[in-house]
Amino acid sequence: MANADPSGMYVFGALCCCNTLISTDIAHFIGCAGISECLCIHEEFCLKANTAFMPCVIGPASGYLCKIGIPCCAFGIKIPTVLLKGKSSCFCLTTNCAFPPDADTPLMLAVYGLMCFPVIGCCNKFGTVPKTKVMPR
Repeated sequence: MANADPSGMYVFGALCCCNTLISTDIAHFIGCAGISECLCIHEEFCLKANTAFMPCVIGPASGYLCKIGIPCCAFGIKIPTVLLKGKSSCFCLTTNCAFPPDADTPLMLAVYGLMCFPVIGCCNKFGTVPKTKVMPR
């Protein structure tokens, strides 16, 4: 997946370790792409213009016990390194999730652009949100 910088995107919604961002950059509006990992399962897909195709592979691959891939998507089984981590974008929306939360996906609470945690505000840019990994008790 093309590494789009999320710092300039606006937080649309968030619930704990998942968030949805909106981009106003027209380049993000074309196509869909994503990458996710849950325990030992890894998947990725890309249907965006001006991106390289993924390699075609069936069987063992570097870092994987088994991997199946065609130019637009790939699925693999690997030794687990995270519980859950993912990022996907479709047109102007980008969704991130991570459990446990990390620097790329901090804890947040927001609905329709109104943020309640970790700061209170409206239409906050993702880059200005403090990277909180723990909620206060």
